[in-house]
Order: sequence, then structure tokens, then C-alpha cells
Amino acid sequence: MSMKKYVIFVGYVVVSLLIGKDIHPFSRYPMYDSFPNYSYSFYVADDDNQPVYFMNNFKTQANEIGHMYSEICEEHNFNHGMGLETDSQLTVVGGELLDYIIRAREKKLVTDSLSIHRVYYLFENDKIIRHDKQLCKRKVE
Repeated sequence: MSMKKYVIFVGYVVVSLLIGKDIHPFSRYPMYDSFPNYSYSFYVADDDNQPVYFMNNFKTQANEIGHMYSEICEEHNFNHGMGLETDSQLTVVGGELLDYIIRAREKKLVTDSLSIHRVYYLFENDKIIRHDKQLCKRKVE
């Protein structure tokens, strides 16, 4: 081992001991000490399936939708994450999310309907696989 690598290694060990076990990536809690091989993201689209941005259109932020997704799944006792949700469960969750988003409009939108999509990214066999699924579509009044 070269001297530079040795110094880096010793520095890493010392910093790890000083930080302790409750700070990422040294945490003993699985939520914080590892990274899952999947991720969900959500977006809202118009009639032409073009994204409708949250900023200046809704009184909510895009990052809130992922948290709400998990909360709704838990309220309904749906298994969620890693693509475990069934199509009928996704329809229920998507409907509740889209109802919330429509109520959170800040202004009249230039579209007759909105749809909410979940994008499921899965890291498998050294590839990232992307699955886009429309969860629900509703008329905007």
C-alpha cells in the first residue's frame, strides 16, 4: 500500500470513529447505511403528455408527492416499494394524489385534464431499467 493510500485509510478510520455510528454512511439503521437498488419519481402531465411543472402552477412541491405516495400506501395497508404495488393499488394511490394536486392549483391551467405518472427506476444486472406508468388521469374543472 502506498503512503498516500495509507494516510487516506487511516484518516478515514479516524474520522469514522469521531463521527460515530448515527451519521450517514456510518449509521446502524438500514434506511441510512445503504442505498436501495430502486427509486420512484413522480410527475404530472397535461393532455399532450407534456410535464406540468409544480412551480407557479401548484401550492405544493414535487418532492412532497413521493412522501404522500408512501403515506397513502401505508394508510391502505398496501405493500410498496420495489414495484410491489398492483395496478389496482396504483390506481387508488394515483387518484388520491391527483385529487390533492388538482386542489392545490394556484391558477387556471391550459389543459383539460391532468395525469400523474410514477417512474420506477430499478438497478439490475449493471443497468438502470426505467418503467413509466400512468397512475390516474382526471378532468380539470
